[in-house]
Amino acid sequence: MKRILASALVLVATAWLGAEKLATLPDLMKPTQLVVEKDYIYVGEFPSVYIYSRADGSLLKKFGKDGEGPREFYYFLILRVVDDRLLVNSMNKITFYTLTGEYIEEKRVNVQTGLNLMPLAGNRYVARGYTTEDNKQFVTVNLLDGEGKKIRELGRMPSGMRGDRMQVLHETVAYETDGERIFLMIGNQFEIDVFNVEGEKVFTISREYERTKFTEKHREMLLEEMRTNPQTKQYFDLFKERAVFPDYWPAISAIYPQGDFLYVMTYKRENDTYEVFVLKTDGTLVERKMVPFRFRTAMQPYPADVKNGRLYQLIENDDEEWELHAWPL
Repeated sequence: MKRILASALVLVATAWLGAEKLATLPDLMKPTQLVVEKDYIYVGEFPSVYIYSRADGSLLKKFGKDGEGPREFYYFLILRVVDDRLLVNSMNKITFYTLTGEYIEEKRVNVQTGLNLMPLAGNRYVARGYTTEDNKQFVTVNLLDGEGKKIRELGRMPSGMRGDRMQVLHETVAYETDGERIFLMIGNQFEIDVFNVEGEKVFTISREYERTKFTEKHREMLLEEMRTNPQTKQYFDLFKERAVFPDYWPAISAIYPQGDFLYVMTYKRENDTYEVFVLKTDGTLVERKMVPFRFRTAMQPYPADVKNGRLYQLIENDDEEWELHAWPL
């Protein structure tokens, strides 16, 4: 047992080599979004957006309040930077700011087609949505125009509801863009469809992959997350009664395109490390490795971003201060 524990500690220590604490960011309580871009660090903590200096971590600006009126954010925040503009996606709208936080404009979007918007070249977006056909519910991924209106559907999967049962993590959706291309995974296999800005599928990246077994420990961790999370605990009893868990995790949990590379994170986890495939954007494997990835709770990771071959993550220290850390991928 001591030998096993020592090996695990060596693995974690080795993974954290090259890690660097960049700054302590003041005023944060429970951030959910992190974007590192140019000279700035953008943090979302509903309903506020914080802008910090990347040079010294000082707070440059804070804005945002809860509501459905102009310059207000409702229900959630998703941050993106495109063409020297900060995009804030919240329920029913996208709001644009300069990189320093000056308001530009906002546009309304349909929640059935415009959740979790990501910007593309040509004034377009890719977004998540939902639809119902023949009394069946589906999660969709859609291409939208500059006004947030649906151009075409790129893919769909059945929602988790099956009568009075709830299928949990049997399938999932992960997508990202590099501005010119859309990288989309729907289902549970290691398959990523690559689309151009017109929404035309160019090719598919596919790899044989042995998926991670979903264990009783995973089930208990997920249930505990539901029970203690303030946003979900009111649904815990219903969830526990109806949830049907898979035999294996889906293959892919997140996709991060960066230049000529594609960083694909799986659900394989060892201590405080997660498995990442480093691919060329044509699908060629460069490297497969375990990288540091810290979790706030058993199932919820700390906010993270990938930029220029580095993984950035906000981590709360023992003094309840939030620090920005980075390490090479």
